[in-house]
Amino acid sequence: MNNRQDLWKSSMRLVLLTGVLMGGIGCTTGNDSSLFTANQPLTAEQHLLAATSYDREARSQAEAAERYQQTADSLSPTTDPKGFRRAGLVTAAQEHRRKATDLEQQYAFHQHQALALTAQASRH
Repeated sequence: MNNRQDLWKSSMRLVLLTGVLMGGIGCTTGNDSSLFTANQPLTAEQHLLAATSYDREARSQAEAAERYQQTADSLSPTTDPKGFRRAGLVTAAQEHRRKATDLEQQYAFHQHQALALTAQASRH
């Protein structure tokens, strides 16, 4: 019995350590500073580029959410009697929807900034 507990503890430590490492790596990707220099404000063209990128990724996340939801809806009680698979798929769909919403907000911000900069430049 003690051997199983040691294996369980070692497995949990590995999972937690992997999660911490992956979280640290994930924090450095996907923001505007990786695309442009942080010392200068973005131009209208750069805002449009960022908006296009966020829009594309938001659509991709929304499509993934739809696929997970359709798969969850297609499961029958005989294939998933306790509902664990369905619950996992629904959770994944919700997470992809949340990501899509966040990306849509980023898209709207950059689109608005690009339009404001374009309007400002046309006045001068």
